[in-house]
Amino acid sequence: MKKTPGDVIYPACLVALILLSVMEIELYTGGSEIIKTAGRDAWLSVILAAPVSYFFLYITVRLAQRFSRCTILEYAPRLWGRPLTYAIITVFIGYELLWLVRTLWHSAEINMIFFLQKTPLLVVILFLIIGAVLLAGGGLVPLVRFFEFMFPFFFLSLFIALVLALSNMRISYLIPVLAHGIRPVLKGSLLYLSMLQGLEVVLFAIPFTQNPQKTLFPAMAGLSLIHILALLQISVVLGNLGYDGVLNLLYPSSDMLSTLQVPGWPVERFEPFLTLPWLLGVFTSMGLAVYLAGYGILQLVHLENPKPVYWTTGLLAIPAVYLIPNILWARSLSLPLRFLTLLVVYLLPLVSYGLAVTRKQKGDEHV
Repeated sequence: MKKTPGDVIYPACLVALILLSVMEIELYTGGSEIIKTAGRDAWLSVILAAPVSYFFLYITVRLAQRFSRCTILEYAPRLWGRPLTYAIITVFIGYELLWLVRTLWHSAEINMIFFLQKTPLLVVILFLIIGAVLLAGGGLVPLVRFFEFMFPFFFLSLFIALVLALSNMRISYLIPVLAHGIRPVLKGSLLYLSMLQGLEVVLFAIPFTQNPQKTLFPAMAGLSLIHILALLQISVVLGNLGYDGVLNLLYPSSDMLSTLQVPGWPVERFEPFLTLPWLLGVFTSMGLAVYLAGYGILQLVHLENPKPVYWTTGLLAIPAVYLIPNILWARSLSLPLRFLTLLVVYLLPLVSYGLAVTRKQKGDEHV
C-alpha cells in the first residue's frame, strides 16, 4: 500500500478512532447483559477483562507494525496461503455486514424512540445508511479525520453524563462483592470482551499512519478510555437502578439517564441530549462497517472504483434490516456476532502474529 501525503494520519488519531469504533450500540445495550450475567459484580468483570484486552491489542499492534504498509487482508496470503485467505476475507465480510445490519436496526429504533417518533422506519434507515456510505466512500483517512473531529463532543458529553449519575448511586447495589463466586464474573468478562467490536480497525489504520512504530501508546490510550466509560456506565446503571431494576429493561442506560436532574435544565430534553453521544458512536460505527465490508469485497473482486461497492454494501443492509421483526430477533444476532468478534478481533491477529514470528515473515510487500 503506497501512502501519499493526503493519505497519512497521525498516530494520536488512533485514540479517537478506537473509542468511536467500539463505543456503539453493543456496549450501549450490552451493559444490562453483563449485569444479568455477573450480577452486582458486573463492574468487576470489566476490570478483569481489561488486562486480557490489552494483551490482544498489543499483539494486534505489533502485527500491524510488522507489515507497516499493508492491511491484514493484503499480507494474509503470505501467512495463510490463498485458499485460507479467501475464507478469512469471506468471514470478515460477513462479520462486518452482520455488525452493520444490527447496528443500523438499533440506531433506527433509538432514533424513533427519542427523536423521530412519527417518521417511517424506512426514512430513518435511508438517511442513516446514506450518511454512512458517504462517510465511508472517501476512504479510511477522511473517516478517521471525521472521528477525530467528533471525538471531543462524544467523549466529554458521555463522560459528564456518567459523572453526573455518580451522585445518585447507591453503593449498597454494588455489594457484597463475589457473593456468587468468581465464575459469573469470568463469564461477564468474556461477554464484555466479545462486545469490543471495532478493534480490528487497528489492522487497517496503522498502515496509513505517519509513523507506525509510534502507534502502540495511542492504541492503548483509546482502549483505556473505552474501559473507563464502560466501567462508569455499568457502575452507574447498576448503582442507580439496582440489579432487579435492570432485569426487565431494554435500554437501561436511557432509563438511568432519565432519572438525572440538573437544576435549570429541562429534564424532558436532558435525556435525549445525553443519548446523542451514543447515537454518534453508532453512526460512526456504521460508516466504519460499510468501509471495512466494502474493503473486504474489493480484495476479492479488485475493482478500480470502490464507490459502487460501498453503495451496494450499504443499500443491501436496508432490506436485511426488514428481516428483523422485533427487538428479540435483533438481540438474537448478538450470539453469532460476538462469536465472530472473538475470531476476528482476538484469534485472527494472535495466530497471524504467531505465524509471522515463527516463519520470520515481515516487510511491506503484499501479494
